[in-house]
Amino acid sequence: MIPDAEMVAVTLLRQRLGVPVYITPPRDIPSAYVRITRLGGVRRNEVTDAALIGVNCYSKSRSTAAKLANEARVVLDGSAGEKVLDAGIRFWREVAGPVNYPQPDVDRVRYQFTGELRLATNNITDS
Repeated sequence: MIPDAEMVAVTLLRQRLGVPVYITPPRDIPSAYVRITRLGGVRRNEVTDAALIGVNCYSKSRSTAAKLANEARVVLDGSAGEKVLDAGIRFWREVAGPVNYPQPDVDRVRYQFTGELRLATNNITDS
């Protein structure tokens, strides 16, 4: 079974950050929040999914959005070996660090970064 990489990242960040974390943009926008998006990735082999994850950190203030992005980076960077939603996290590798990336249709400052979240697929079979 291939785990839902977006939900793994959402659940992990919800447990560690003090702000809401979503996949779908919220209707009632909180002052600060994180949005996770799977941008692609590949199934590296029979037992590993390598999901390319976008992490978007929003806040009314630039400094809070930047701080939130750095806090999320620390959480993801330390996630190797954890089990989240029955998915084993093999490791996180940052692909592109935080960048201030305006989103004109949202009244918040956004810092965005991407990384590869490798998850065990639980497809190990006995020979």
